[in-house]
Amino acid sequence: MRTTLNATQRDALTCAETLQDVLGTLEALDDLGPSPHVDATFGRLVRTVVETPERLADAVLDRLEPARFRRISGLGEHALETAWAERIRSGTRLAAFPYRDNYEHLSALEAGLLRRTGPASSVAFLGAGPLPLSAVLLARRLGAAVTGLDRDAAAVADARAIAPHLLAQRPPRARGAGPGGAGVTFEEADAYDADLTAYDTVVVAALVGESADDKRRLLDHLAAATRPGTVVLVRSARGLRTLLYPAVPLDALRGFEVLDVVHPTDDVINSVVVARRKSS
Repeated sequence: MRTTLNATQRDALTCAETLQDVLGTLEALDDLGPSPHVDATFGRLVRTVVETPERLADAVLDRLEPARFRRISGLGEHALETAWAERIRSGTRLAAFPYRDNYEHLSALEAGLLRRTGPASSVAFLGAGPLPLSAVLLARRLGAAVTGLDRDAAAVADARAIAPHLLAQRPPRARGAGPGGAGVTFEEADAYDADLTAYDTVVVAALVGESADDKRRLLDHLAAATRPGTVVLVRSARGLRTLLYPAVPLDALRGFEVLDVVHPTDDVINSVVVARRKSS
């Protein structure tokens, strides 16, 4: 018996087929480093995710395997940052980085949320990556000392080499930016091994933890490894954007008081969750 699809089902099927085609193209590539073809294909993926109406998200996700999308997206992001770290170290201006505006907008959102919780003077950024633009921008906007932590030794080496270039290519000061004197350092450390008791703020990058269960385990650890009152900012995702980054279930924040949850609807992919470590 032939099944007739309604308009919403047809739209969801078309979107899912488009995304599946993009995934197949990316998974067939031997190298996910920046190139015209790779950039265009990831661009198609991101545009489809961002431009698809929210009402279709569940129906589309039901037809796909989100873990496969997140895996290829994470690999692509790491390859992109590694390649651009080398380019900037070799003299390319940060202004040429194609996703700079996205990083700027997200860091402005995060800094604004953190300022509402009180002064952030010492920040641990978990998952700083090889191109630590987020850590540098937060340090600059908050006027804070930021320590970027990453378990990948090569990423830490890249971050240490590129940070002076990022700091030297100072963009115009954003409204609400913190005072001068911000500093950024980098350490090789796993989130589960790092001593986080010296920080008043902990930021968790979107790619730290590949699934909702990973996020739960990490947040349980942070509830035990941070001091009462520590503010934790976790990058999350909602709807079809969970194809690119895992969502953080709010019930995973059992040891925290949730202060803010923001779901951008523009080109910023990540949602942001801000919480404070409970006293008991």
